[in-house]
Amino acid sequence: MLRGSPRLLLIAAVLALTGAACSGGVPAGAIDADRVACPPDSECYDPPRAPGDGGMIAMAAHDFYYDSFDGEIAEGDIQVTLANEAAGAHNIVVTGANEGSDQVIEANGGEEASGTINLFAGSYTFYCSIPGHRAAGMEGTLTVAPEPTPAGEAATPLQAEGEG
Repeated sequence: MLRGSPRLLLIAAVLALTGAACSGGVPAGAIDADRVACPPDSECYDPPRAPGDGGMIAMAAHDFYYDSFDGEIAEGDIQVTLANEAAGAHNIVVTGANEGSDQVIEANGGEEASGTINLFAGSYTFYCSIPGHRAAGMEGTLTVAPEPTPAGEAATPLQAEGEG
């Protein structure tokens, strides 16, 4: 009389279990991560930022190359000074800099400019974003360590001084 009913009951049971497993609800006792705030007076950053002094680095820009990497750097806020010893404008962009960092530090010919970038330990590409300058060789790699490192060892131009 209830022909096919066991099969319908089985399908209904499977659908009920599947719906419960995929409901997307937060299990009882779990904390909604989006609602957790950083405690006052903590080193908690949202968005994430590398804590620490970071140090400073001074760089010189010439016609299509960088040199003179002086200072010490570590993860955190790094003060960058760009001395432009060329006639035209140059800048420095560090890929992967944390939010709140100066996105472009630019100096006109014969001038100097400074900015702050925030970086975790790791390797980063830096370059001049003025059209044609990166392709001509104005790029390099910046390695940031957890502890202070001499900038001359941490910043490596991809093109040797005076080339280009």
